[in-house]
Amino acid sequence: MKKLKALLKKLSWKNMKLRGQMYMVYVLALIVPLAIVGVVLIVNAYRLLNDYYMDLLKSDNLRVRSLLSQITTQAYNVSDDICFDSAQKTLLSGTYASPVDFVHEANNSSKIDDIVFNYQEIQGIYIYTDNPTIVNYKQYNKVTEDIKETEWYKRALGQTSAFWTLIEEKNFGNTTSYLALVRRMLLPNSDYEAVVVIKLGDAYIRSKINSKIVDAIAVDNAGIVYSSKSSWYKEQLPIEVDYSDAYYNYSGVVEVEDTNYFAVVSTTSPHMTNSKLYICTMDDNVYYEIQAIINGCILILALAVLIPGIVLFWYANKFTKRVYLLREEMHKASHRNYDMSVKFTGHDELTDAYEDLKLMVSDIKEKDAKMYEAEINEKELRNNQQLMEYKMLAGQINPHYLYNTLETIRMKSLSAGNREVADCIKILGKTLQYVLKNTGTTVTTLSKELEHVENYLAIQKMRFGDRINYTLDIEEGLDTEEFQILPLLLQPIVENAVIHGLEHIDSNGHIDIKVYRNSKEQLKIIVSDNGKGMKPEEYEEVCKKLNTPGLKLESSIGVYNICERIRLHYGEEYGLQIESEYGQGTKVILVLPA
Repeated sequence: MKKLKALLKKLSWKNMKLRGQMYMVYVLALIVPLAIVGVVLIVNAYRLLNDYYMDLLKSDNLRVRSLLSQITTQAYNVSDDICFDSAQKTLLSGTYASPVDFVHEANNSSKIDDIVFNYQEIQGIYIYTDNPTIVNYKQYNKVTEDIKETEWYKRALGQTSAFWTLIEEKNFGNTTSYLALVRRMLLPNSDYEAVVVIKLGDAYIRSKINSKIVDAIAVDNAGIVYSSKSSWYKEQLPIEVDYSDAYYNYSGVVEVEDTNYFAVVSTTSPHMTNSKLYICTMDDNVYYEIQAIINGCILILALAVLIPGIVLFWYANKFTKRVYLLREEMHKASHRNYDMSVKFTGHDELTDAYEDLKLMVSDIKEKDAKMYEAEINEKELRNNQQLMEYKMLAGQINPHYLYNTLETIRMKSLSAGNREVADCIKILGKTLQYVLKNTGTTVTTLSKELEHVENYLAIQKMRFGDRINYTLDIEEGLDTEEFQILPLLLQPIVENAVIHGLEHIDSNGHIDIKVYRNSKEQLKIIVSDNGKGMKPEEYEEVCKKLNTPGLKLESSIGVYNICERIRLHYGEEYGLQIESEYGQGTKVILVLPA
C-alpha cells in the first residue's frame, strides 16, 4: 500500500520532471482525444459504409424481385390464355383413331408455338395428359408412370390453383433445373386430366439480372432454381430461412463456404399463386473492402499518434538537456559562483533566459547601491502619494455644503426679485439631490423618477423656451407611489429625445410622456417626440444593437445601456422598443413588470 501511494505521488503532476510532464501532455492532449475521435470516426465510417453497401444490395435485390414479378406475371397470363383456350381443350379431350390423326390436329393448332416464339422468357410449354389416344408430339406429352410419381404432378391434380416449383429435366445425361409454373387444365365433359407446365428460361433470367454479385432464387423450400453459382442449383439457400414467415426478410453478414458475405434475402408471392420465391443477393467483396478501409483508417490513426510521438521524444530530450544546463548555471550563480563560461546555443526563450541570467549576475555587484536608491525613491513616492491624497481630500465637496450653497444663492435671487433664477436653482438642487441619492441604489418609486424627469424638462424649458414643450399623461387611477423601478431610467431617454429628437427644431418642439398599464399587467412608459426621426439605415442599426444582448460597445450608448439594465434586472421578456419614421418623429417604449 505504501509503495502504491509512493508511486502515485511520484506520478502526480507537481512531482513530475519536465520530460514526464511533456509526455503526459502528449498523452492527454493528443493520444486520448485522437483515440476518442478516431474510434468515433471509425465506428461511424464502418456504420456508414455498412449501410451504404447494404442499401446497394437491397436495391439490387429489389430490382431482381421486380424482374421476377414481371416474368412470373407474364407466365401466369400465358397459362390463362392456354388453359381457357377452347381449341386446346377440344384437342386434349378428343379420341383419336391413330397417332397420325392426333398429329394432324396438333399441327392445325400453332397457338403454343407462337407463344414460345414471342416470349423470350419462356423456355418451353409442356402439356401432360392421361388421354391414351395422344402421343408425345411437340408440347404434348403422355403422362408416364414416372411423371405420375412426381410431386409437382400430384400437387397439380390435387388443387385447382397454379403454383411455382423446381422441375428437373434430363438431356443427354445432364440434369437441368428450371423454375416452372404448374397448372391443372380443366377438361369439361372429359374423363381425362391435363397439366400445363411453363418453364422459364435460365439464360433469359441470367441476361436480365446481369449482376457481378451472387444472386440466388429459391421457390418455397424446394431448393434453388436460379443462381449465378451453378453448384448451388437444387440446394437450399445458404442462409437459414424461416419458411413459416410469409414476408420473410433478412439483411446482414453471413459466412458461406468460409467466406463472409453481405447478404439480403426478400420474399415475393408470384401473381395469383400461393407459392413463395426467395430472392437472395450476396456480395463477398463488400465485407473485405470495408475491412480494408477500416484497416487503412486505423493505420492512419496509428501513424498520426506514432510520428508526433517520435518527434516529441526527440524534442523532449533536446529541450530538457538545455533546461538542465540552464539550471546548473543558475545553481552556480546562487552559490556566488559568477563564472558564466558555458556557451548556450539557440535563439529561443531559454537562450533569452540565459542571457538574462548573465545580465543578472553582472548586476548583482551593484545591488546594494540600487537597493539604497530604491529605498529613497520609495520614500519620495510615499511622500508624493500622501500629498496627492491630502489634495484630494481638500478638493472633496460635501453634498450638504453644495445644497446649502445653492439654497443661499436661491434666497439671494428671491431677495433680488429674480423669481425665475430662484426657481431654476431650486429645480437644479432637486435634480442634483436625486442623482446623488440614487447613485449606487437599485430601486426608487415611479413617482420620484417622474418628478426627476419633470425637473429635467423644466430646466430645459427655461433654457430653450418655446423650442421644448412637454406633457406628462398618467393613466387615471394609476398610483405611481406603488410602482418601484430602477433609478435614473427615464431621464436618459428624455434627454436623448431633447438632444437628438428636437435637435433641428427651432420652435413648437414637443415631448410626450405616457404612463399606463396594459392588458398583460405590464407597465408601459412611452416617450415620443415630434422631431425629424431616423433614417431607415439609422433605425435598422439602432434596432440591431438593441436586439443583441451582451453586446460590447466601444462607446457608451444610453438607450442600449438602459435596455441592458432592464433585461438584466427584470428578465428577457422586458426591455425597450423604438419606433421611428423619418420626418415623423421617434417613439421609445419601455416595458416593465407591473
